Amino acid sequence: MVQQLATRIDAAKGIADGQYLTFRLSAPEASGAQQPEALADRGEFGLPILSVREIISYVRPTALPGTAHDVRGTINLRGSAVPVIDLGERLGLGTTQVRARTCIVVVEVPGEGGTQCVGFLADAVNEVIDIEPGQLRPVPSLQAGAAMPRIVSSLAQRDKGGFVALLAAHALLAPDEAESPAAESMPARLPVS
Repeated sequence: MVQQLATRIDAAKGIADGQYLTFRLSAPEASGAQQPEALADRGEFGLPILSVREIISYVRPTALPGTAHDVRGTINLRGSAVPVIDLGERLGLGTTQVRARTCIVVVEVPGEGGTQCVGFLADAVNEVIDIEPGQLRPVPSLQAGAAMPRIVSSLAQRDKGGFVALLAAHALLAPDEAESPAAESMPARLPVS
């Protein structure tokens, strides 16, 4: 599944805006074993396809002391240190439990010092979808955190009902993370393959 989506991502990068990689976040397991189908769904989210570099199977990150509670650690991605952030924790939805379909979505995030790669932990990737302007809805103003409206850029209405929360990749990093030591060790510009 991850390989099929990676191929679709490469094909989609030739198309401009309007395409998003969608993925799911599931609620943490309660005590006792549960079937994956019985897990509470925390929602469907999307990232602009042009910001997604690749999707990799879960690799256990190396923990780094002194990082934020939602930073799982750092992975080695072809010689570059890439921080991995638990997206569920970052969004205030709880810790992501590692399961069979858990993956890391590697995203290129623009910053003051250039582009940096960051991995976001997701329970499962779904598909690449096309979003038409008529499907976009504003984010409700009832959200608790002041940062949330800038993280969730808009909601995309699905044909089958429900919404995909479209995330602004650049807003998922706190301003101080762009200047972290891990960020400094990453290449300022990524080669285009």
